[in-house]
Amino acid sequence: MVTDRSRFSVAVSAPAAIPFSVSQIQSVTVTFLKSLGVHKAAISLVFVQGGAMRRLNKASLGHDYVTDIITFNLSEPKGDVLEGELVISPAQARRNAHDNGQSFEREICRYIAHGLLHLIGYDDATDAQRRRMSKKEDMLLSLLA
Repeated sequence: MVTDRSRFSVAVSAPAAIPFSVSQIQSVTVTFLKSLGVHKAAISLVFVQGGAMRRLNKASLGHDYVTDIITFNLSEPKGDVLEGELVISPAQARRNAHDNGQSFEREICRYIAHGLLHLIGYDDATDAQRRRMSKKEDMLLSLLA
């Protein structure tokens, strides 16, 4: 877990499934949070295999397929700390990266950005919302070296 002056807490579970160190994932997450104007956050990133992601997607959202990321907003109503859990499928990220001509690492970072955007209120239910969200993801990704 990393903290930034007690403002940000980022926990990472099952990092062996991805080519990042825990500190790299935490750094990316904190960079995005700061850029989004978040002042306090407790974020958990969980990396799971396809079968687990499919079961979670079906149980949580009623969708019987593997997805790339599921975001759970755990914030208290009117609380001052953004709290959430991002559940990411590295296997799906690898497939999507290949299909989109992106590196696996960049795809994982896009999912982190995507999940954080959901936590602060962005939605992707319509084409217009997806375009808006994708532009914001691109802006966040541009912050990485």
